[in-house]
Amino acid sequence: MHKEKSRLQSWFCVGVVVLLCAWRAAGDNGEWSGFLEQVGRDFSAEYWLEGLDDAATMVTAPLGWESGDWLVLGTVSGIAVSLYALDESIQDLVQDNRTDLTQLLSDVGKPFGDGRYTLPGLAGLYAYGYYMGDERANRTALFGLESMLLSGSLVQVIKYATHRRRPRDGDDAWYGPGFEGEHFSFPSGHGQMAFCLATVVSEEYGDIPCVMPTAYTLAALTAFSRVHDNAHWASDVFVGAAIGHFTTRAVLWLNGYGHGNGPVTTVPVVGEDWSGLAVVREF
Repeated sequence: MHKEKSRLQSWFCVGVVVLLCAWRAAGDNGEWSGFLEQVGRDFSAEYWLEGLDDAATMVTAPLGWESGDWLVLGTVSGIAVSLYALDESIQDLVQDNRTDLTQLLSDVGKPFGDGRYTLPGLAGLYAYGYYMGDERANRTALFGLESMLLSGSLVQVIKYATHRRRPRDGDDAWYGPGFEGEHFSFPSGHGQMAFCLATVVSEEYGDIPCVMPTAYTLAALTAFSRVHDNAHWASDVFVGAAIGHFTTRAVLWLNGYGHGNGPVTTVPVVGEDWSGLAVVREF
């Protein structure tokens, strides 16, 4: 009951933001029609075709990678393999040390990886951007949506290709490709979505000192919540987070808003008796 109430409150708050923006726009000499026209332009066929073009570019990108790019892939893959070897130990450690505090942290982080919250949130940000004339907010919403759709599609393909059993369902097992509607542990969709959101917000609002650490901390809590709630193995959330993070960076870069080579980025790392963020060179 408490969770359902919290969910309804979240949806209500998002709805209020969207309706207030729409109402305010409607009161300004027909701005409501202008808002609808802007939506039509931003989400025209060109937007979706550009998204498909970005996806094709990402798929073929490895053909032009340099040594530094392969180093990043090797590092991320090495961490994922190491976590896979420790999955059961990590799971036992987390489950054996559950407390009211860890449950609170889990509850705080979980919504940031749930599309029922993040997608309406992006819609609210988009409406805010239009009403306030805030191009950065508008851009964040559009790139955030594209990144979530592209990385989310990849996550779903991998889920159906692997069918890994969730830890709450028993011992670790992989059932391979198929269309069965169960065993979707690998990779974590919550981790993917949370790190999409954290990355796009950090990139667009990184000039505000507290934004990046706050965004990635909340994303890390989302990853933690999936292990804590026995919904995913540690390697699941790491791979999901990496997919969300690097897909978003690629989308921004392909659209002229990435920082290119040089800056460092962060991805979540969970060890046998510790957790934190790893610093990785950007591609």
